[in-house]
Amino acid sequence: MGLIETTPITLDDKVFSTAEILAAASLVGGDELLVSECLAAGSMTLFDLGNPLTKISLNQQSLIHAAFNQQASNSLLSLQVGKRLHLTSYGIVGFAMLSSATLRDALETASQFGLLINLKMGLQLSCESGVALLELNDQYGLISPENAFWYYLEVSKLVTLLQDILGRDFSCEGIELSIDATLQQQAEIRESLGVPVRFNGE
Repeated sequence: MGLIETTPITLDDKVFSTAEILAAASLVGGDELLVSECLAAGSMTLFDLGNPLTKISLNQQSLIHAAFNQQASNSLLSLQVGKRLHLTSYGIVGFAMLSSATLRDALETASQFGLLINLKMGLQLSCESGVALLELNDQYGLISPENAFWYYLEVSKLVTLLQDILGRDFSCEGIELSIDATLQQQAEIRESLGVPVRFNGE
């Protein structure tokens, strides 16, 4: 993986926080040896994980998330990780999103400070007939059949953020994912996200 032309950030630049890795670690229980082994896949240690100043790269995150998924024998682990990442996980940017006057303002804040909330996809919001359409694009070239967990993590994280921002007003007519999944996985994804989900333009 090299430089992606659509962004000045490379996949090896250590500019992302460990919030998502911390959430993943909490899901595999208190087994420090297991967590250490997963972190080692991305050249990290438990000390690094516990240091709030630690920054990691996208390549490191990819290797560590893949290791957690393998250790947990759960290809959909990232769905649960995303559900643990509330606005409070992202410090002042999360509070800025929460205090935004409109959803558009909140999403523009998320897009502008994407690195601070570990955002790996570009956001594009459009409105038509009172319905908001939010489109995500893979700005770092991360998504592939081999690492589909990025889909699950980013979509689950976004749904969680929208629920935090809108509260009781949150409603979603559906999500479309350009990805293949088994029938069992589709059922689990729909149940986890709590909204209708369509796969690969079905």
